[in-house]
Amino acid sequence: MNILKYKRVILWPVILMMSLAVTGCRKRNTTGNSLALATSHNGVIANPNRYAAELGAEDILALMRAAGLTDKSIVDLGPDLRTALATTGGATIRVAGKVEAICMAEPHRIVVTSRMRGPFVYDLKGDPQAIVLKSPIDGK
Repeated sequence: MNILKYKRVILWPVILMMSLAVTGCRKRNTTGNSLALATSHNGVIANPNRYAAELGAEDILALMRAAGLTDKSIVDLGPDLRTALATTGGATIRVAGKVEAICMAEPHRIVVTSRMRGPFVYDLKGDPQAIVLKSPIDGK
């Protein structure tokens, strides 16, 4: 009987560790939709970044057009892109299961890599609506 008691004592932590390992491996993002958005065909996945940027609607429209996105994608995903850049500073835009663009905020600009148009920099220096927040890490 003592052997069975020790097997139970050893077996339960092993089962607990395995279940935590399996559930802890899900890909999650910071926009609130976890695994479903990361594996869906269309969506914006927020990426943590050192800087965040609050952009106006005109900037989001110009940035997404420069990246080569369709009008429907801009209407559907523009608000999510704006939220992601304002909260985390980075975003991955997926359309039809493919990554169409990756955006990252930097001081006075947004760096974009687009599947359709390649890499480019969207300048924010002359835009009074754009607010680039300083890094909480280094305070620059």
